[in-house]
Amino acid sequence: MVKPATRAGISPDGECVMSAEPPIVIRALDTLVWWHLPRVIPSRPVKVALTDGAYLRAWPFLGAVLAPASLAVGVLVGWRPWSNQEIYTASLPAMVVLIGIGSLGASLGAWAVAGYVIGDLTLRPHGVDNGVIDSTSRVDHIIRIGAPLLIGYLLLAMVLVLAPLAARGIGYQLAARFRGSVSTAIAAVASAAMQGVLVWAWTQSVPALIRPLYTWQNSLPTVEVMAPLQNEGTVLVVVAVVMTAVRAVVENLAKRRPLISRELPPIPPVTQRHVGSTAIGLVMRTALTTLLMAGLFAGWLDACLFAVAFASILLLRNGLPSYAPMWIALVERVPILFRLLLGLALSYLVAQAIVASASSTDSFAPILISATASLLIIALLLPRPAIRTATNRDVTATGEHFPNGQAR
Repeated sequence: MVKPATRAGISPDGECVMSAEPPIVIRALDTLVWWHLPRVIPSRPVKVALTDGAYLRAWPFLGAVLAPASLAVGVLVGWRPWSNQEIYTASLPAMVVLIGIGSLGASLGAWAVAGYVIGDLTLRPHGVDNGVIDSTSRVDHIIRIGAPLLIGYLLLAMVLVLAPLAARGIGYQLAARFRGSVSTAIAAVASAAMQGVLVWAWTQSVPALIRPLYTWQNSLPTVEVMAPLQNEGTVLVVVAVVMTAVRAVVENLAKRRPLISRELPPIPPVTQRHVGSTAIGLVMRTALTTLLMAGLFAGWLDACLFAVAFASILLLRNGLPSYAPMWIALVERVPILFRLLLGLALSYLVAQAIVASASSTDSFAPILISATASLLIIALLLPRPAIRTATNRDVTATGEHFPNGQAR
């Protein structure tokens, strides 16, 4: 009988152990997903996202298969042959599956988003039922159909990619003050709780933000699109919390397995910020955020005013380390989770006061003003830290990067 090939590895305790050699196809797929693709991406944030979830490589089959499986699920949901609705919010089961995938790792969420975009753009017609495609020019078609679709894609990326990264980063920053099993438990609880908060905020904001998908085509959002989030949003929060907790358990198990082929592409450190790149980033963030908020604008004036306000807030946040170092030193003494909770509480109180004082309830202006005030509060409590001279490539025992360079 031919024995399966084995390979030597190093356990987390430093002992040499033997493990079955994974098939060559699995190794090739694993290397493609976790090494080659992230390495060729020039964007540092994208590299971080595509390597979040590398704990799955402790089980070579899972590490190799789950990424393409997430892509396939995204394509299926993007196609959604079971529904004639324009967006994923009409299907609660689809959102449960997608949020469950993203909660296991931002990399899986990114693959699911990519699959959704592919399926939605290639397998579903848009603007055909109401005659938009036949009656408009190409430019008008891009504005009235393409831009709202992009809003939907960005909102999906927020909950499947950005939310898991933010929740995990905050969890580990809070746990960095502790050691051993206490640190692991605090990181797991804090990450799960923050993921739940972020998903809850997402469910509350999406119904208003997806309005351009309909209003820009001279129609109104249907009940089928709004109802799942408005009536069953708690289900998504529970799924996010549970799956984030499952991730913490599996990640802890992964640390006990031998370190076999766990290399990741290097994440370049943030050592300096060039004026040109900072200006481009400012313009891109302002443009994308203004597009996301388009559902709240009554006209172009609202959009321009919000863009100016948002750009000013970004400049303030980026300039605080230089112009207010004492404020940076003060707020960084407080754990980031507590600052975020304080920011959310203050934002809620400000929003309540603004909405209560509004003379009309037919306009989104109070909500827009409240959102702008909330951004200012968060910018002050979560200012951009000073540039680190050390590398940001902090790696766990399983070879996985920590967001924002936070070590366990």
